[in-house]
Amino acid sequence: DLPGLPDWITIPILQGKTLSYADLAAQSPPRPDRKETWLTHYAALYALPLLFNEQVEGGLILLFTFKRTFSEEDWQMATGFADHAALAITNAELRSQAEEIAVTAERSRLARDLHDAVTQTLFATSLIAEVLPKLWERNPQAGRQKAAEIRELTRGALAEMRTLLMELRPTALED
Repeated sequence: DLPGLPDWITIPILQGKTLSYADLAAQSPPRPDRKETWLTHYAALYALPLLFNEQVEGGLILLFTFKRTFSEEDWQMATGFADHAALAITNAELRSQAEEIAVTAERSRLARDLHDAVTQTLFATSLIAEVLPKLWERNPQAGRQKAAEIRELTRGALAEMRTLLMELRPTALED
């Protein structure tokens, strides 16, 4: 539950720089001020940028409750953590983008299916229904055939619509 980080930490990280304070209390500046009282509970700080493709994606801040000198091994371990975190963030973003693309593609496919199957069937049905009264007056037998054709086209469109709606249902409902 850390509040907003102070500029003396965030600005260098966003500029791609690493920060290392073995004794925070001895630093001047920066020293934690009244707004950063949570920081007074820590004695040392090590912060570094999360880089991916040479761009800063965020920062990794390590806080220690005791004063310490940071070794080459500390630097390597923190850099490894930062690299893994940057990769995980980038993978999550890519996964999210892939999901959005898949949703868009599925919507496009459903729109095509609706247009190709249901819309054309309903259009044909409406044309037949429009001429049906005149046809019935002239030839009742042909009128009955067209009425049966309307019934079949409507049933087919309804079946196609049900199929498409089933594809839209979340799999959790099917399970």
